[in-house]
Amino acid sequence: MKKQGIMVLILLLFVVSVSSGFASTMAQMDFKCPVCGTAFKAYQNMSYTTFGTLRDFQKEGAISGLYENMIISCPNCHFAGFPEDFNKAVDQSIKEKVLSELKTVNPGKPLDDITECEFAAKIYIWKKAKNNQIAHIYLVGSYLLRNGTGEGQQKRIWFQNQAAAYLEKALAAGELKSADEKGSVNYLIGELCRRTGKFDEALIWFDKAKKIKGIPDGLKKWITEQKTMAEKKDAGNNI
Repeated sequence: MKKQGIMVLILLLFVVSVSSGFASTMAQMDFKCPVCGTAFKAYQNMSYTTFGTLRDFQKEGAISGLYENMIISCPNCHFAGFPEDFNKAVDQSIKEKVLSELKTVNPGKPLDDITECEFAAKIYIWKKAKNNQIAHIYLVGSYLLRNGTGEGQQKRIWFQNQAAAYLEKALAAGELKSADEKGSVNYLIGELCRRTGKFDEALIWFDKAKKIKGIPDGLKKWITEQKTMAEKKDAGNNI
């Protein structure tokens, strides 16, 4: 897996990852927690094929486990992050927060996929990571809840609101440089606003995205189509 700093860009720029066959494969890998030293195994995707992209940049296709395995966690102390985070030293202040605030949640039990995303985002906020990295984690959480109903749908909306907020911070902090990046992020903020019923905000962000020069024609098409949905106050959240 590549560095987290570009993970959100992989999602945003219509990149299609293709395996040699129309199937998803995964394998268990060995990890050691950098906080408590616990050794454990976690599944990682080895190959997958994408057939399409939803309007919030979620991939479709033979991708079983792609988003579920993107964030992993220690089953003992509940330190969570991308697989490469388990190969890095963790500051003592972060270790203390993990042990006092995260380990105490359902102690001794592995985290579910949604809680892994929540805890990973907390840790990234604690260590003052880039805003686009934090947004990516929240996006993954929202993708996992795509077909949620009731409380699951409300949780998806919460993740989407958090992702939009941190994408906006990423723009303000100058973390995104190219027209493709800026156009995709402005569009995505608008789309997340539309999906969560903030239609006036959505229209503002779609207009910002459309004004950026050099964005791909496919993105221009999406901006027009999703703006029309916002104008109709359509908050459809599974497309």
